[in-house]
Amino acid sequence: MKLTTNINKNINMSKLNEIKSLLTSIKTKLSETVKLQRATLVDGTLAEWEGELEVGSDVWFVSEEGGSPAPDGTHETEEGLVFTTEDGKVTAIGEAEEEAVEEELKEEVVEQVDYEEKFNALNERINSLTATVEELSSVLEESVETIEKLSKQPAVVTETKTVDNKFNKTKNKSRASEILNS
Repeated sequence: MKLTTNINKNINMSKLNEIKSLLTSIKTKLSETVKLQRATLVDGTLAEWEGELEVGSDVWFVSEEGGSPAPDGTHETEEGLVFTTEDGKVTAIGEAEEEAVEEELKEEVVEQVDYEEKFNALNERINSLTATVEELSSVLEESVETIEKLSKQPAVVTETKTVDNKFNKTKNKSRASEILNS
């Protein structure tokens, strides 16, 4: 009987030690600090995960009713982080393409500013040309009036006289040749 009691004691001690070991392990696990990370998605949903968000991380969507694994799809945080989930686990992580969109918007604004500047320059040129056309129209009108006045006046006949040219070019050339040749 004593032998049976000793065996039972040993078995009980073994089980007791095993239970103590399990309790210590559980206490250690419970005492570890779990760092939950949270982010609000652009649609207002609160996402939560343990530790750093990386491929393979479990992501939960939290609401007043509780939490549920993130649905399959691509999700974007308000901070611009984009991650894709499948069965509640992260399958891909990236940055939002906001920077590229911002660059495109800046280019559009710059193009719009260029168009405004070009429009203003063309408008000034049109105004300048309009003023020039108005001036030319005024001058043309005055010229037409002057021509009409002159056409209504009687023509004046003047006498033409023939004058002898004392300086004949041919004679002068010969005389110059003579002087140069001598």
